[in-house]
Amino acid sequence: MDASQYTGTGDFLKAIELNGQTVTATIESVDVVSFDQEGKSDSKLVLKLAGKEKRVVLNKTNTRNIITGLDGVADTDKWAGVSITIAPNQTQMGLGLSINVASDKPFNDDIPGF
Repeated sequence: MDASQYTGTGDFLKAIELNGQTVTATIESVDVVSFDQEGKSDSKLVLKLAGKEKRVVLNKTNTRNIITGLDGVADTDKWAGVSITIAPNQTQMGLGLSINVASDKPFNDDIPGF
């Protein structure tokens, strides 16, 4: 049985949906979204990607990765048009997303359902 069908679909990209592949995408916009977890509200940056249905929630590490990749540009209004890579990454918390400013390496940008 394929358990991935029980991971749920939603508005936000999950690492398992990348099927082990790295993708490139272009940031269209950045919003702040509040998430309620265990009775606590937590605000996170969320990327809207050009031509993609799902949005990407940034954790602190991935936010730092983007700022560093943009030579310290922390103003999210200036992130539109920037190409990023998104890859599944094993973390202490489980399977997560690793996000970085794209280099000149070729990547797959056509993941079904993303």
